[in-house]
Amino acid sequence: FQAEDGIRDVERSRGLGDVYKRQGITLGIYIMTLCPTVWLSDCGELASVCYTMGIAHPTGYPLYTLLGKIFTIFISPPVLATNFMSAFFSAVAVIFLFLTLLQLDFPKLISAISALLLPLGKIMWDCSVSTEVYSLSSAIIWASIFFLFCWKNTAKPKYLILFAYIYGLSFANHIGAILWLPAIIFIIASNLRKLNFKVILSSALSFLLAWTIYIYLPVRSVQSPLLNWGAPHTLTRFFCHLTAWQYRVWMFSRPISEIWNSIGDMFQIILANLGWIIIIPALGFIGLFFTPRNNSHNSYSGDNKRKLTLIGLVLSIFIFDAFYSLNYVIPDIEPYYLPIAGIMAICSAGIWNIFRKPRWLSPVILTISAIIALIYNFSRCDQSDNYSGREYAENVLNIPLPVSYTHLTLPTN
Repeated sequence: FQAEDGIRDVERSRGLGDVYKRQGITLGIYIMTLCPTVWLSDCGELASVCYTMGIAHPTGYPLYTLLGKIFTIFISPPVLATNFMSAFFSAVAVIFLFLTLLQLDFPKLISAISALLLPLGKIMWDCSVSTEVYSLSSAIIWASIFFLFCWKNTAKPKYLILFAYIYGLSFANHIGAILWLPAIIFIIASNLRKLNFKVILSSALSFLLAWTIYIYLPVRSVQSPLLNWGAPHTLTRFFCHLTAWQYRVWMFSRPISEIWNSIGDMFQIILANLGWIIIIPALGFIGLFFTPRNNSHNSYSGDNKRKLTLIGLVLSIFIFDAFYSLNYVIPDIEPYYLPIAGIMAICSAGIWNIFRKPRWLSPVILTISAIIALIYNFSRCDQSDNYSGREYAENVLNIPLPVSYTHLTLPTN
């Protein structure tokens, strides 16, 4: 099986057209449940930063800011544009998850339906209906993982170089890209024979090239934009901003006893993602140990190396994501479990290896699961009538002075 041939086959086939339709439906569902205005948390700040080309809180999110500016040019008001941008890139993430499943040799229909369990889960859905950086992160990460598997299946250096650049871009959006590093190392380490010095050097340079987008921070900061968080135009401030220095107090500071108690909270978040449908990825994970029932065009079918790759990918993401998230003390921790939500979708495809006959049974099970997830999460994630953030701000500003006042500060240097 050649990934390059597989890409051409997907492009020619109805499979990709079908998945575009499915992701169009996903985007439509997100638009139906999209928050119409500013929400709480970082929503107002990020929308304002995109509109004014400012500097956001660490790590600055330069890629998000630049892309968000493009969306605000064509959609008004700005916060609606950035809300829509979240929905758009979540749909893009699902397309690359689908393509990754194809590279893992799952059938097209199974891949398409399984991929839908990511956007229909509560974790991803919540990130897709308001202004946040996580949907863009997911799109970039799944694009990079797709090209990594293209390299694995073909040994063609261009795919590894492209992977390195896209993965580097993911750090220009959110530092959470590090959650995927153990899985990436595992995949590359299991394919060392396909590497040579030239490929390694080219990939490293490609990765570093993607980081040059961070030049935006000091260049724009020195122009004193309206929002200039941390004013990172000096070397020290730039370093602190880039490394999220001020947030380190919340990282790996929990005592062991508190971590143990937080494990229950973690599983509540994971269970709430799909509800009782979580039984499908749980069964699918078992299915990863089985010999795939198909595939005339993939010489890796049933091979122990393929099983090891799949299981290693799933376990490394789950373990490291759980370890990191349990040791990061912030109230809005749910989006940090997006990698786990993604591997739940991959595991769901493993159902194909369990229910061998009749052939239609696995697609039907996955389709019913997707429909139930849609019904289960629609009302919980629907923000189409959520004006609470805007109303809160209006109520505060409408209180006469001096009972309430807004305190604005500007950097002194």
